[in-house]
This record gives sequence, C-alpha cells and structure tokens, in this order.
Amino acid sequence: LRSVETIWRHERQNKNAEKIALEAGNLHDKFVSFIESLEGIGSHLEKAQTAYDTTFKRLSTGSGNLIRRVAILKDLGAKTKKDLPDTLSIDDES
Repeated sequence: LRSVETIWRHERQNKNAEKIALEAGNLHDKFVSFIESLEGIGSHLEKAQTAYDTTFKRLSTGSGNLIRRVAILKDLGAKTKKDLPDTLSIDDES
C-alpha cells in the first residue's frame, strides 16, 4: 500500500508541476503584454508632451505671438476681468 501511495503522491506532484509551469508561462505572457502597454503609454505621453511644447511655443514666442497681441489689446484699453497668469511671459525672439 505504501508503494501505491507513493506512486499517487508522485502523480499529484507531477500534475502540480505541470500546472505551475502552465501558470508561470501565462504569468510571463501577461507580464510581457503589460510592459508593451506601458511602453505604448510612454510613447503617447512623449508625443503629447511634444505637441504641448509646440503649441505653447506658438502661443508665447515670436513678435506676433498671441500673448503679446492680447497684452497689447489690454494696454490699448480692452475691458478685461482677468489678468494673464504671471507664468506666461512674452518672448520677442523667434
């Protein structure tokens, strides 16, 4: 009877080892997919940052930039209720 019990125990251990190997493979594949998604998000964030930087440059640089033009309108007497944030500065270059 001990021999039969030992054989059954080895059989259960083998089945468990197969299940562990299968789960480990699935976990690995899921982890790789997660990393790929994370890299995709990083790429999109970089593109968004580049688009933001380009747009902000158009807003604030050059002699005809929008910030300067709005400031001129205010200086000429445009009736405003709000001031531009101090963080926005006028860049005459470009």
